[in-house]
Amino acid sequence: MDAHTSINYRITNRKYVSHILLERSGGINYVTLLTTHPMQWAFHSESHALKYACGKIPDCMDLMSRLDECLNAGKNLNLHLDGERIIEIQVYE
Repeated sequence: MDAHTSINYRITNRKYVSHILLERSGGINYVTLLTTHPMQWAFHSESHALKYACGKIPDCMDLMSRLDECLNAGKNLNLHLDGERIIEIQVYE
């Protein structure tokens, strides 16, 4: 399996998600999570934009709201990644 087809997993929470955005690129709507990579000191952290294709704008807005509620409630998100693209989002209660 080469690097372009491998799937990675990341567990994150509100501490590492600074913004939840709605973007449109190439005719596709995305919910984008701006995340930081945890490091020893906050000023050394690197930001990453992780995109999830979400369909129509009302569906994207609903997803954004649900993700924000989950993160604010202290829940963790398990992100199945392919590069910067989120394939699946699971919420840990």
